[in-house]
Amino acid sequence: MGDGWGFLRTSRWIGLIAGALVVSAVCVLLGAWQWGRYEQRAAAVERVDRNWEADAVALDDVVAGGLRVPADLEWQRVELHGRWVPGSTVLLRNRPVAGTPALHVLAVFEARRAAGPPIALVVSRGWVPVDDAAPPLPAGDRAIVARLRVEEGPVDRTPPPGQVFSVHVAQVLSAADTDAVARLADVPVVQGWAQDTAPEPPLRGFPEPARDLGSHLSYAFQWWFFAAATPVGVAILARRERIEGPAGTPGPRVRRRMSDEIAEDALIDAQLHG
Repeated sequence: MGDGWGFLRTSRWIGLIAGALVVSAVCVLLGAWQWGRYEQRAAAVERVDRNWEADAVALDDVVAGGLRVPADLEWQRVELHGRWVPGSTVLLRNRPVAGTPALHVLAVFEARRAAGPPIALVVSRGWVPVDDAAPPLPAGDRAIVARLRVEEGPVDRTPPPGQVFSVHVAQVLSAADTDAVARLADVPVVQGWAQDTAPEPPLRGFPEPARDLGSHLSYAFQWWFFAAATPVGVAILARRERIEGPAGTPGPRVRRRMSDEIAEDALIDAQLHG
């Protein structure tokens, strides 16, 4: 390699360039990961904005395309008419509400439909502080308005009896009383859940979800800046080494040469003081 760039072929510089490329690639991937999290958060906020104030819909409209609650209907209000299934109370653990340790009181609601047989839906009736007992299920025919939620994934840990760590429908039903599950043997169950918008005291309601987009977007651009800055920094170091030589290399010795004028002055001085 000519023009003074031959040092780039040394093992030191090959390793430096390879390391810079690896760092840049990792930064690009981390930026893409943060961008993906930003898009997920933005989509979640958009769903809240779209569905929070929307008019309540009938349950038949929700299940028209199947029993699974679709993501685009999350936070949509739905009108439910039916009854609470006796013995179906299950407590959801480790879900603080506004910083307060809480137990969410889940139960199965058997809802009537305008067309078709009844279907069951897991509903969070509200929450209580961890030291409080869950109130009993109301009996008789009920009418509630609840907000739809997408089913959560299962959790492998084993919770105490009658409790769950996740609103996964199969795990909630497994934690409920066996008689309650038997009553639902012939009843289709919605793969999703809902939150009661008007819990009955002593149950407490849920706050509106946050609409903050977080710092994911700024983190993504920071990682991409590092990805671009790393090879630029290596290029600056290479240019400096081409001009100044490797760091730590002693510079050429400067030979001191007496000029004719200095020699003449020295001769005159010797004659005057000789």
